[in-house]
Order: sequence, then structure tokens, then C-alpha cells
Amino acid sequence: MNVAQQPYDERVALAPNSRPQYYYVYGSVEGDDHVEPGDHDPELEDSLFGEQLITTDHEDEVPARDERDIPHLVITNGGEKNNQYYHGRIMNRCWPYRIGWVPIISLLIVVGVVLILIVIPKEREPMRAYGFVPYGHVDRIDYGDAVEDILSMDLFHPTLISDTKPRAFKFPFPTGAFWTNLVMPTDETDGLSFPIVVYPYAYKWADSGLQLSYPAAHRTVNSTGVHDAFKPDVTIHMVEESRNRYVTKFDPLSVTLRFVSSETSKWETPLVQGSPYSTFRVLSATPVFTSLTTFKSIQCPGADKEMFNDFTDNDDDYRRRLFGVCSIDESDKKKTTIRGVQFIFTSAEGLGWIMFASEPMILEFDTDDRTTIKASTQFTGVIRLAHIPTNSPNEKTTDSDTSTGLRRLIYHAGVYPTGCHVSWDFHSPSPSASSATNSQTPGGGANTVRQASVTFTFGTQTMLDTSHLPSEAAKQLLMLALPHHVEKLPSNVLLKPKKFDLTFRCIKGKMTPVVGGTWTYTEPLLDIGLNSGYKDVDDDVYEILLQQIDDDMGQLLPTTAENIYGFGKQIARLAQLTNIAKRIDREGATANAFLTGVPDRGIALLTNYLEMFLSSQVTDKLLFDSNLGGLVSSNGLLDTEEDFGNGRYNDHHFHYGYILYACAIMGKLDPTFLDRFGPNVDAIFYDVAHPLNGDATEVQPISLFFPLARHKSWFDGHSYGTGLFPIASGKLQESSSEAINCYFGAYAWSLVRHSTVHVDSDMTDFARLLLSTEIRSAKTYWQMVPPTALGVPGSAGVYNREFEEQYMVGNVGMLDVTAKTWLGNDPLHVHINNVLPVTAVTAAIFSPDYVRYQYPYLMKNCKDVEMTYKGYLVVLHAIINTTEAWKEAQELNSWELEKSLSKSEVLYWITQRPGFSNPSLDADDFDESNDVGSASCESHPKCSNITGFCCPTKESVYMGCCE
Repeated sequence: MNVAQQPYDERVALAPNSRPQYYYVYGSVEGDDHVEPGDHDPELEDSLFGEQLITTDHEDEVPARDERDIPHLVITNGGEKNNQYYHGRIMNRCWPYRIGWVPIISLLIVVGVVLILIVIPKEREPMRAYGFVPYGHVDRIDYGDAVEDILSMDLFHPTLISDTKPRAFKFPFPTGAFWTNLVMPTDETDGLSFPIVVYPYAYKWADSGLQLSYPAAHRTVNSTGVHDAFKPDVTIHMVEESRNRYVTKFDPLSVTLRFVSSETSKWETPLVQGSPYSTFRVLSATPVFTSLTTFKSIQCPGADKEMFNDFTDNDDDYRRRLFGVCSIDESDKKKTTIRGVQFIFTSAEGLGWIMFASEPMILEFDTDDRTTIKASTQFTGVIRLAHIPTNSPNEKTTDSDTSTGLRRLIYHAGVYPTGCHVSWDFHSPSPSASSATNSQTPGGGANTVRQASVTFTFGTQTMLDTSHLPSEAAKQLLMLALPHHVEKLPSNVLLKPKKFDLTFRCIKGKMTPVVGGTWTYTEPLLDIGLNSGYKDVDDDVYEILLQQIDDDMGQLLPTTAENIYGFGKQIARLAQLTNIAKRIDREGATANAFLTGVPDRGIALLTNYLEMFLSSQVTDKLLFDSNLGGLVSSNGLLDTEEDFGNGRYNDHHFHYGYILYACAIMGKLDPTFLDRFGPNVDAIFYDVAHPLNGDATEVQPISLFFPLARHKSWFDGHSYGTGLFPIASGKLQESSSEAINCYFGAYAWSLVRHSTVHVDSDMTDFARLLLSTEIRSAKTYWQMVPPTALGVPGSAGVYNREFEEQYMVGNVGMLDVTAKTWLGNDPLHVHINNVLPVTAVTAAIFSPDYVRYQYPYLMKNCKDVEMTYKGYLVVLHAIINTTEAWKEAQELNSWELEKSLSKSEVLYWITQRPGFSNPSLDADDFDESNDVGSASCESHPKCSNITGFCCPTKESVYMGCCE
């Protein structure tokens, strides 16, 4: 079992010094019972409620910025010295009034050399302290892009900062984490961060407090996008001025923020994906709540205690004591005073919120100003705030007496999440389950031989003393799942609409309530290799393919001066040409003696270019970022605008997936490649598919210094491409197909690498887990078929009907989805950006059931298709009609195609599709019985405006396609 799969307590035990150390005084401040940190539950060590917290790290005292910054170091044979201090000592000794001119001249020469060393970026030998990464190790400050220029280091708790330079943190920084907007400088008003999304809510923070938004309430929809706007529906702060604020901990599904006023007054919030509540743990502070505009009212919810009986067999005193009635005093015309543990706020915009407190508190509402609700005295305890969605857009309020959803929110409010550990376990399906599982593979086939059990284990606490509900408390946790979770989670943990009549929404559609602190579901692992399902081609096709490959190898070679993304595409194309040539190779099958050497010539070319790249003999080479932990391109490090932001961790999976794919082919064709360059490729693999280091507590001494699966969002199910750039819509990603092919390349490399080297097979299965989840999420959140095409009422997908008419999402963000890409915004660019590149895994991404709707839409809306992208249209057409696709492929010109594609690849792709037959025969002799788009054409005419496409059924007639 790998470290990432170990139980939470075991992982904490492995790194006992990675968290803040506290002494705990239970009960009142005057208590005498001290509990040493080692005797306390690690999950409770950061709690601000339930005990008096006394830190030993003086977190309310912030060192001056120059004390926190990583010093600029001059590397000499004698070691490291601080520039200013070192130069000052020299000048004091060499002042001309004290010594002669010769030493001064010598000094100037030395200083000149030192300045050159400072100006020229330095690459250092790989340091074993990080694990072996065979690329030059660099300090970002030497390239003019220091960590302090990217991240606000004062926003991290001091216990997270590394004392081992040049590392910036004790952990490899999770550049793809959903919360990075919080810690990057912005020019927003009042120092506010850009928003982060913690479904179903979004947050911004500043010294002044935390802004909370329910973005789905501010949605706009049109034909090109769905946009959920961030608006500060409720702002939370304390009367006591905050001196410092920190990120104190994180994991794949959560981040915890803390505001500190003094040693004895602070508050924090664990922001956990999927929580319908916002939770605040307060220590001796006075909460204040501010509305976006004004509060319409503040009131008590229904006080009927019997409302809980529907949900529990044990009518225990605990919940009755926790959720008592509240009382309102309106005798003062200028303010309303309300005392209790449950409160309902309503804003002028019609948004309702229910608030819970672990201890009775008194709130005051200024009835003149109507903008703030504040506690009358300092409070210590837990506060939870949940939005109350209306049952329909026309409803303004929710009836607390009849709404099962509101009653559920009340019932489950006592248990809250503090974080989440993600784990996985790999196994083969039982014989009885294999047939059922096979039909659910991302590729839709019967190739599944392995499965992954994916588990989310939420850390939980209760609002009152945990002794009332010890081990049972976690079972009462209420969370919300996304559509792709619901597909796999057991039905018995999901609350049906009858039991929860409120609908929480986010940009990914409706969220479904889930009860329980542990989610476990089975993810079938796609079993597909570089040559999976290969079909032999006859002699005529062989001659055509080999001739085309020979032509392409003469005109489509990589360029070592290309940027890393461009080179990746070029080397992947050459690798695929070589692989096809080797795959179809048959000795003596061609009369052209020169063509018999095509496979070997491809291997020689591929070897040459990969060796130059992996040994850094190219213009845009890879370097190891010693500060944050990752491989970055030299161009991207020197200029943040170069390489699509690679230097700040944008799109690494897009860039490196191509290289991993090429290296997998190279390793398969030449096993000696593994011995010579295995570690070099492994480092690329780990940059995007590392299975460890999900949070600071997981970092192990033997672990390479890379974060867990850099771009993968474990809650969203797919990856996000953005790195360390502030993004107003949260994290986002364009090309779902390039993300998929990254993990396909990682999986292919792992298969080749582990076939000869003894490595735990879990590494291969982990890459396959990344691949399988990425495919399933792409089909859920990128591919759309509108109800008008399906002939069914209502929406068939997760988005609004108007937007679904686009058939493909161009850009999936955490606050918006749009039909836009960096290539362009017309339908062709949007779709093709989610097709490229074409590999063996493409068939698993695009099912015939989807393409039979997608392709007619593209042909209707893309009149003049430039040759650059025409090859991809032919690839899609081949999925539903190989006959016409083969004809169309003859018109392609390799040198005009997009740089990751060649005519050879298109032709080979078509030959491997069901229904393909020898093109030397007349078209009437083709076996079209297996062509998906032609299967039902005997009774339906072909589309008048789309060559070779037939509507499969009368019900699927769309936009006048079939006559």
C-alpha cells in the first residue's frame, strides 16, 4: 500500500513535526489539565473550539518581510553568503585609504565576476535531498521570477514555510490546487483575492474578512456560455481587527484559513469541497455579518422539536439540546435582538440563509441601516451558515415546516468537515461483477481487467463535545456530490428529492446530497495500450500507408529550436509515424526496396531527437524548480508569457503528455532507451502524475519533490490547466483531449517502464486511474447533446439547454463554461481543440453515439474548413462512416495539417475503425454494415448537406439534416 493510501492517523504519525505544536487547556482558560501534543488526536490539533488554544509559534507576530524572504545568494567554492553583508565586509576591508590600488583592481575583477554570476541564471547539479531528478536544479530568483513575486508568502502559516533552502515550503507546492487564487497578489479593491470555488459556494478574502457567495444565484446564460457571477452575498468578519491571516493546512479537497487578532482571539474556516455549509470556528471574537446590499429580515426558524423524528431512530437529547428555540426582542425600534442557536437571514435579493451556533449567542440587527448583523459580545464556539435554495425560480422563500431539505440542513448541522483524505485501492473485479463492469468502461468496451476503489474520507468534528456522538458522528455528515459522483456512488447514501427537496446548484449542474463521512465508488480502469485492438491491413493498404509515412518523415521532422509545447507535438507525431511503420511492417511485402527501411529510419530519427531533448541539447530545455518542486521550461522561466505560462505551471499536462507518449513508443521500440534515459522520463512523469504529496503531512523523506498529480482536481474528476496565475473565474481548462492524452502517455510510459524494471504495479494503475477519470469527466462536462437533437423534453445534460446547442464546451472553469478557446471561438476551433491529438485512446473519448450528433452539427456550422483542422474532421467522420472518411483523407496535405497530426496518422486511424474495407474496391463493395452512421440507411435517405452521413433514426432528425 502506498503512502497516499494509508489511513489518516498513520500518515500524520509519519510526519509528526509537520504541523503546529500546541498545548491544550480543556474547559475554561483557568483549567489545569494540560495535554501534550502527542497525546491528542492530530485531527483536532488546529481546533479553535472545544478547548483553549495556546500556540507556541507566536502566530500573531509577523516577522518583517525581509526576514521572511529567501535571501539572494552568491554561490562560491566556499559556500553561500548573503550579498549585502558579504559585499559590505569586503568594501570595509578594501577602502582605498586603508590599502593600495592593486587590491582594489583585483577586487573590481572579483566583483565583476560575481555580478556576472548573479545576472546569468545558474543551473546546479541535481541534489539528492530532493530525490534524483536528472535536470539542472535552479533557484527561481536567479531567473528574475522569485517565489515572492508569485505568492504572498505572508499568507502562509509559519509552520508551512521551509527552513531548508532553496525550498519555499515544507511540501512541493500544489500549483493546480483550487485555492491558489487566495495566495496570489491582485489589484482588487481593498486587497481582495480573486475568488476560489468550493462547491456550491465561492469565496474571496482580505484583511477585512471573508466574502461568501452562492454564484448559481447570479447566473446568466446565453448560446455561448453559462456564467455564475461572484457577488459577496454575505461577508464575515470580527469586530476585533485582524492582524494576520494564514493558510494553515490543505489537502486535495480542502483548505483551512485563519484570521488572528491576538494570541487569544482568532477564528478560522475549513473550506471543504461539497459542503452545503460554511463553517467558522471562533475563539473569543465578535462575529459580524454584512449583506451584499441589505438584510430584509432576521428571524427564528420553526421550533417544533418533533421535526427531527423523521430522520433518526434515536430521539436523543443531544440534538434537542443543540437545536433549541430562539427568541426575538423587537422592543427597541432601532434594532432587533435575537438570542438562540438557530437564525434565518433573508437578503434584499431574496437569498435565504440559516445559521447555527454551537453555543447560545445574542445577535443585533440594525433596523435602520439593515446592512449588518453582529454578535453583542465575544463568542467562542462553532458557527455554520448555509444557503437555503428556493424550490423553484419563482419561489421567494422556503417553508421551514414543510421543506424536507431545510429540515435536513437543521438535522445535520451538528457535524462538520475539517478536511478530506483521498485514497485509492486497485483490484481485479470478481468474475460475477466483471461483465457488468465492462459495459461501464470509459471506452465503452469489454477491456477492463482492473478497477480502482476511490475513497474520500472526510475528517469530521461535532459542534458540541464529541463524547455525545463518538464514532457515529461522521455518519451524519451532510455533503453534496457532483453529477459524475452520482453516477458511481451507491444509491443508499444519496438523498432522493423526496427526502431533500432543495436543489443546490453549481456551474457543473445540480448537486445531490450525500449522507456519510466516507464516499467510496468503483472506477473501472481503461485497458488500452499503444497498439490495442490493432487490425492487420492488406497489402494494398500497407503500400499506401508505408509510402505516406516515408513522405511524412521527410517533411515533418521536429525542430530543436521550437518551444516545448511545439516540440512535444512534433516528437509525438514522429513517434506515432515510427510506431505505425513498425506495427504494419512485413518483410518483403513491398516491391520498393527503399521503403523496407522506413521503420528503422523512423527509430533512428526518434532516437536522435529524444536524446537531444532529454539531455537538454535543445533551445527550450527542462529545469527543476528547487523552490516549488516541478519541471519547468527554460523559456517559460525566463519569461512568464512564454510557453503558455509553463514557467508558472500552466498546462504542464498538455506539454508533457506528448513527450511521455513519444518516450513510451521509444521505450517499446528500443529497450536500451529505458536504461539510458529512464530517470529523465520518470521525472517528467512525476511532474504530472506523481502519486504522493497530497498535502503537507504526506511529504516523505524518500519521496520525490513533486505534488500529487499536479493538475488533477479530485473533486471535479478532471484536470485544470491553470497554474500560478490569478484567474477571475477560478481554475479552468480548455482541451479535455490533451489532458486525457497526457494521462494516456503517462500510462503508456508506465507500462513500458515497468515491464523490465521491478516497480510497484500501483504506479501503472494510478496513471490509469488518472486517465479513466479524465475520460469520464470529459464526457460529462465537455461533451453535450441538446434535447432538441435527442427528441426528449427537458435538459439531457448538466448545463442549460441554450448552451447545450453548442455540443462541446470550449473552456470549463469553476465559475463559467464557455464555447471559447485560445485557438478561436467558432464551433470548429472549440470542437477540434477537444479532439487533438489522435491516438489509440481517441476512440475511448468519442463514442459513435455522440459523434453521430456532433459531426452533422460541425458540418452545418463550419463551411470553409482550413486544411490545418480538416484532418480532425476526417478522423471524427471515420468513427461513423469509414467509407467517406477514406475518400476525404486522400485530399489532405500533411504539411498543412496541425503540427501534432499527419496524413499517415489519419489514414491509419481509418483502417483501424469498424467497417473499414480495402479502398481498392469500388465503394459499393464496402462492408457498411458496421458503419455506425450508415447502419439504418436502407430506410432513411442520406443527409442532403452532409456527404456520406445518414440519420440513424427518424427521432434523431436535427436541424433539417435528413430529408
